[in-house]
Amino acid sequence: MSTDDYLTASGAIERHLAEQGVDMEALRDASANKLRQSWEAATAEFQQTEEGRRWPGGQENFKKLGDLLIEMGAADQPNSENIRIAAEWLRQNSMLVDSPESEAETKISEATSMEQIREALGRSSSIFGRG
Repeated sequence: MSTDDYLTASGAIERHLAEQGVDMEALRDASANKLRQSWEAATAEFQQTEEGRRWPGGQENFKKLGDLLIEMGAADQPNSENIRIAAEWLRQNSMLVDSPESEAETKISEATSMEQIREALGRSSSIFGRG
């Protein structure tokens, strides 16, 4: 049995940290929060790139991007370059789909009347929802 395996199986590390006043659950939460914040920062940086401006958005594309980042082994390496590489690969391989959100945004930006805006938002022509 390796030293790493022994330490893991015996719980020695957790006991030692607990003796030092470290709450393992709080440590896990802090680590997860830091990783989430790092991904948020990387995403914001990615959105400023050319590939980021081309990104169609949408839940389905977001899932595909996440799955590809995991497949690339980049899930724990938040940076805009990893996101860019994955997004570019999805685009080049025609795996991205138009998202309802981006379609509505395009329709709204191109609208020339209130009726077209209401239609893009999926709302009725009446302000009271009748008609």
